Amino acid sequence: ASACLLGSMSGDWTRAFDLLEKTREAQDLTERDRTRLAAFDLMHTLGGWDRREEAAKAQRLAELGPAVTDMLLLAAGSTDRRFRRGVVSALAEQADPRAIHLLIYALNDDYTKVRRKAISGLIRIGEPAVDPLIEAAASDQVRLRRYAVHCLGSIGAARGKRAVIEALDDAEEMVRRQAVRALQKTATIEDLEPLLSFLRQARPRNAVDAIEVVESLGEAGTGALREMARGEQVLAAAYSAARQGDDWGREVLVRALSDGSQQDAAVEFLRELRDEHCVPYLVEQLRLSTDWHGSFLGHELGRIGGERAVAALIEASSREEVLVRRGAIRGLGETRDPAAIEPLIERIARDDDSKARKAAAAALRDFGPDAIEPLRQALAENRVQGRYRQ
Repeated sequence: ASACLLGSMSGDWTRAFDLLEKTREAQDLTERDRTRLAAFDLMHTLGGWDRREEAAKAQRLAELGPAVTDMLLLAAGSTDRRFRRGVVSALAEQADPRAIHLLIYALNDDYTKVRRKAISGLIRIGEPAVDPLIEAAASDQVRLRRYAVHCLGSIGAARGKRAVIEALDDAEEMVRRQAVRALQKTATIEDLEPLLSFLRQARPRNAVDAIEVVESLGEAGTGALREMARGEQVLAAAYSAARQGDDWGREVLVRALSDGSQQDAAVEFLRELRDEHCVPYLVEQLRLSTDWHGSFLGHELGRIGGERAVAALIEASSREEVLVRRGAIRGLGETRDPAAIEPLIERIARDDDSKARKAAAAALRDFGPDAIEPLRQALAENRVQGRYRQ
C-alpha cells in the first residue's frame, strides 16, 4: 500500500495501480493489509470541493486506526492542498502522538484549512505535544510561533506557561496578541506582573484583551490596574477604570485626545467605551477612508451614536466608495435614529450595489414600526422603482 501511495503521489498512476491490483490478488493478506488497502482507496478519492463529503472521508480514514497512520504521514507531503487538508484532518481525528511533529509543521502551512486541522489535532493530542510546541514557540517563523502559542494555551499544561508568558514580549504583534488570548484560560496571580508590564506598551487592541485577563484575577488584578491608572496614568489602566464606572479614568482618556503621542490610543479606548468624545476623530478618519477601514469606522460610529455620528454616516452613505457606503448604512441601522430612515430608503431606491441595498433593507426592518409610514410614503410617491420596490 505504501508503494502504491508513493507511486500515486509521484504521478506514476499506472505503476501504482498495477502494484495495487497485484496486492489485491494476493491470498495471504492480513487484516492489517486489508485495512491499508481500504485506506488507499479512500485516499485516492480525497481532494474534492465538497467540504462535508471530504470531512466524512477524513473521518472514515481516521477510523481505520493506527495501521494507516504511517500512510497518512507519508501522504501529508502532497502538493495538492485539498488532498493535504483531508489527510491532516484524518491525522487530527486520530490524535496519534506519532503525528505531533508533522502537525506542528502543518501549523505553518500556506493553506488556512490545513492549519486549522493541525491546531485541532495538536490540542486533541494534548500533553504529549507540549514539549515540541514549546520548541515551536521559539521558532524564527512568525506563523509557527503564533499557532504554537495558541495550542499551548488551549492545552493548558503548566510547563507550557513559560513559553506563553515569554511570547508577551515577542517582536510580532500577532504573536503577542495570541499570547494574551492563550492566558485567558491559564492566567494565575503569578502572571500579574508580566501582564502589567505588557499593558504599559500594548496597543489598544491587545490591551483590551489583556485587561480582561488581569481583571479575571480578582481584586489583586483590578487593584493593580487602579494603582497603575492613578500613579502612572497608563491609558490601558484608565480604560479599565472607566469600564468599572470610574469617571476619573474616562477623564484621563479624554485629556489624552489633545496629546499627539497618545491621541490614537485614546480614541481607540474611548471607541470601546462608546464615548461620544471620540466621535470627531472617527468622523475625520471616515472622511479620509476609501476602503474596508471606512466600513469598520461606519459601523463603530453607529454603535456610539449621537447627532454628529448620524450626520457623518448619512453623508458617507452616498460616498462613491462602495465599502464606505456599506459600513455607513450598517452604522445608520445601529443608531436606531429616526433621521436615518429616509437616507436608508434612498439607498434602496438608488444604490447600484446589491449588498448596500440589502444592508439598507435589513436596517429598516430593525427600525420596526417607525419605518412603516416613511416606507409607505416612498412607495406611494413612486420613489422606489422596478424590482427594488419588492
